Amino acid sequence: MQSLGLPGEYKARNETGLWLQWLFGLTLLTPEEAVECFLDEFMGTMPTDDDCIVSLVDYLYENYMKDGARFASYSWTTNLLSTPGNLLAVRSLH
Repeated sequence: MQSLGLPGEYKARNETGLWLQWLFGLTLLTPEEAVECFLDEFMGTMPTDDDCIVSLVDYLYENYMKDGARFASYSWTTNLLSTPGNLLAVRSLH
């Protein structure tokens, strides 16, 4: 995002800024849900009038979403409910 000049857009309270912020929620889904959500929801609602956003989506698809991607979705998504060990930090607060 930084190399595309999108940090300002990310912080903005507009359609593009919210869209960029929602991308980070993909990491909280299961690998299958993350890819499906990206392909069905994010690509369908992305701001197409911004070449930087289109470049970002192309990059994410090629490197993270497509079959055989360099960084497969199972390596960057988490399913906190199925891996209780990830909740130890949260449990320590109680």
